[in-house]
Amino acid sequence: MTELEAIYARHSVSQYLEKDVEPEKLELIQNFVTDCNFDGEVDIQLIKDEPKAFSSGFAKYGKFKNVRYYLAVVAPKGIQGDVA
Repeated sequence: MTELEAIYARHSVSQYLEKDVEPEKLELIQNFVTDCNFDGEVDIQLIKDEPKAFSSGFAKYGKFKNVRYYLAVVAPKGIQGDVA
């Protein structure tokens, strides 16, 4: 199986605690994201306190419960990164 096939075949079931992330941790993460965005070709976004994160029909790769904080990696069309 290739890396790309593994990505498409992946299925995850995850459940998270219903609690806020501490402000000092969010600040550390946001600072790291800002540094990465300065150096990279993609736009990484920290999404905070979004309870509908994976509730739509678009999330077909698994089941997630209580996800409210996550990172979104947005790249211009045509940019392909390495799979690590």
